[in-house]
Amino acid sequence: MGRFSNLEFEPGEERHEERRQEETPRDEKYYTAMARDAFRDGRFENALRYYSRALEFDARMGEAWLGQVQALIELDEAHEARVWADKGLEQFRNDGELLAAKGVAFGRLGDLDKAMELSDAALEEKGGSAYRWRARGDVLLARNDRNEEFCFSKALAAAGPQDAWEPLSIGRVYLHHGKWAPAVRHFEMATDRNSQGAFAWAELGRALARLGMAERSRLAFKNARDIDPSREFAPEGHDADPGFFARLAAAVRGLFRR
Repeated sequence: MGRFSNLEFEPGEERHEERRQEETPRDEKYYTAMARDAFRDGRFENALRYYSRALEFDARMGEAWLGQVQALIELDEAHEARVWADKGLEQFRNDGELLAAKGVAFGRLGDLDKAMELSDAALEEKGGSAYRWRARGDVLLARNDRNEEFCFSKALAAAGPQDAWEPLSIGRVYLHHGKWAPAVRHFEMATDRNSQGAFAWAELGRALARLGMAERSRLAFKNARDIDPSREFAPEGHDADPGFFARLAAAVRGLFRR
């Protein structure tokens, strides 16, 4: 049995998986693609499970290790994210993306010196990515360092002018740190680049609600529901299964006991 086999998908997700099963063989590439789609749709619990399934096929799949850490961060499970980052770094020593993600986890746990140390190490590794710069901005925000805008501009440049995911992700970083106005700016950038992104509209609605812009928030949520009627977008975005994290913690603890 898979280590997340006892976790349930969101409504409609199993049907989506069944449709894709008819078209593609179920292997690590299949589950990684499913995870990527779920992640970018804001279905982070499902992304976590799909990445786990991918690793059951190929434990050396770097994207799946990183994806699990990033999903846990998005689910506000920073401690578990740090644990998974350490496991991933055992497989991929000094991997820049995993170091960056681990830095974010430490920043959200309040260990700001360690977070900065890991962020420095990530940027020193060969290569570069939008994520490393976004992670750096996340750490700087945790430290109340106003240079985060430079890092986010680097992330946006690395992602490209048509990419809608990066501004959405940066908006979520700002939202996490209580910076509502810059969150709105980035969510608006995301919806301008992809007007059919239900998740981006819902996040814009959340940020507008924080600023007290009730009517604009209502319209943003309406757009999200019109695009994806299958989901009930909540203003605070906390509509996950309340038993999910208890099961997740047990699964993580048992990962390497088999």
